[in-house]
Amino acid sequence: METTNTIPHQINIAANNTTTALLAALKIINEHPTYKHWNAQLWFGNSESHYQIVMEAKSPRCFINRCQNMGIKKTPDGVRLTKTLLKYVWESFHN
Repeated sequence: METTNTIPHQINIAANNTTTALLAALKIINEHPTYKHWNAQLWFGNSESHYQIVMEAKSPRCFINRCQNMGIKKTPDGVRLTKTLLKYVWESFHN
């Protein structure tokens, strides 16, 4: 009898944790215009070498050119790094 009562409780806790995690993820993503913006900004911010590329660039144009020259075209998650997206990333670190 006790096991039967415990299982629904465990399922309810798991559902609440999942909901909390999803809401937290949405809050993070919602601070950026789109998932792609969030993903690109996160990727450049989480890698020391990529972070240095952003911070050493004097302007968005310089950053975009450097990324293109280095062959940085996508994040590891497959988000294509367009000029507009790269400009957003540069501005998010310099504002």
